[in-house]
Amino acid sequence: MTAVLFDCLLGNFNPDKIVEELKGLGAISFPFLSENLRRLMADLARHLSYLPLKRNVSGGLVQQEADSCRTLSPYSLFSSFANEYEGFLSEQFYSLGSPVFAKPHRINDISIQRYHKGSLGITPHIDGKSRLNLVSVIVLEGQGKFFICQDRSGKDAVQLDGSPGNLILMRANGFMGYENTPFHFVKDIETDRYVFGLRQKKPAI
Repeated sequence: MTAVLFDCLLGNFNPDKIVEELKGLGAISFPFLSENLRRLMADLARHLSYLPLKRNVSGGLVQQEADSCRTLSPYSLFSSFANEYEGFLSEQFYSLGSPVFAKPHRINDISIQRYHKGSLGITPHIDGKSRLNLVSVIVLEGQGKFFICQDRSGKDAVQLDGSPGNLILMRANGFMGYENTPFHFVKDIETDRYVFGLRQKKPAI
């Protein structure tokens, strides 16, 4: 067992159930970090240096209010976790016997986002075709509400469990023939919220 993932709730990772949920709703959430690992990662996240994200993106169609740290050391716990998690995902989905990814899954984009108490969060949006296979978001700390919906208006919103320690998975371009993540948004930030994002980004041409 790998050093970091040993302290995760690996028994909660059910690839059959995950695939069914991602083919349907487009996302799934379940407890994944042990409390000890969550506390450690949250403490590290609080002491990182952050830059504010642009308030208006996608031509003004999406508003957000958050900070981001993308300068994570390759020797940090977050980078070690990403390396081990990448291999773990490949093993889990390979065990299904039929491919779910159009291309091998490689995590090459990791970041920590911070939402301050009372912030806007982010309005309904999709992660476009530059994000491949899966989007993984691990909630490290704080209270906020995460939703999947049908469009930018927030139609038919379904709340997923955004409790600290939970892993939220969303399908992305190349997963079972899908092209984008489902529309999703975050709101009602009741306490400072830190999330760890692990994504595969399509190389720029």
